[in-house]
Amino acid sequence: MAGMIAAFISSMTQVLLTLAMGRSIEENLNEAIDRAGQFMPNATEASQIVANIPGPVFIALTTILSIVIYAPFGALGGVIGRALFEKRAMPPVGTPGESAMPPGPPPTLDI
Repeated sequence: MAGMIAAFISSMTQVLLTLAMGRSIEENLNEAIDRAGQFMPNATEASQIVANIPGPVFIALTTILSIVIYAPFGALGGVIGRALFEKRAMPPVGTPGESAMPPGPPPTLDI
């Protein structure tokens, strides 16, 4: 659950920051593809494919991809956090003079 919430918040923060800087999502995407073109020879094909995707659909797709990536890490963090910070109950303490072992049958003497 934490990973899904983190993915949603991350996507919305990214959209708000992009809009606050006065740029559109498409401009940021085209700039990222241009930068990636330095390392990928087929970046022009990718830019043509991505250019046909409307901005809101692209945001939804990246949010879903973020959920797929963030959710396992959120679950792993929960498992590790529980192992580290779980308060374990102490075993019950008996009254003074009481044996820790339960009483058994009385001993017998073979003569």
